[in-house]
Amino acid sequence: SYFYLGGNIRPGGESAPVAPAGQSGVATLLLVLGVVPMVMALRSVRRERAGLLRGAVLAAFALAALHLWLLLDALLGSGLAPAMSGRDSAFVGLAGFHAVAAFALLVMLAVSVIWVLLRPSDGRGYATVWNASAVYFYVAASGALTFVVLYLVPRWG
Repeated sequence: SYFYLGGNIRPGGESAPVAPAGQSGVATLLLVLGVVPMVMALRSVRRERAGLLRGAVLAAFALAALHLWLLLDALLGSGLAPAMSGRDSAFVGLAGFHAVAAFALLVMLAVSVIWVLLRPSDGRGYATVWNASAVYFYVAASGALTFVVLYLVPRWG
């Protein structure tokens, strides 16, 4: 695979360190935990429970926002040199794609938050929650898979 061509060696012969998983692991966990309020939001749409819907959408937005902040902080502070290393370039490419998807999710959730705060009884806004939930499930699955590929697989050898 492209990641491991050259035996994980950077230009100059030194071995590339495995990226620390702590902060990114917390970010991924927060994103995956956000699936719970999204499921609650979908159930509250069916039952037309505005209070539960409001709380669930706000919780999902908060978890996604915290996830994106931690992800960007870890990525920007990683010290990777994508211009100098194919491994670093692939790492930034995958993590960057996930960050873009997480940002798009945050925008969709922001629309849902605006709707749930301003017009929760307007049935046309339910589609914003349904659409955001579909994207949330995709981004959570993608985030978990990205975490495994970038942080766990290199540790397994």
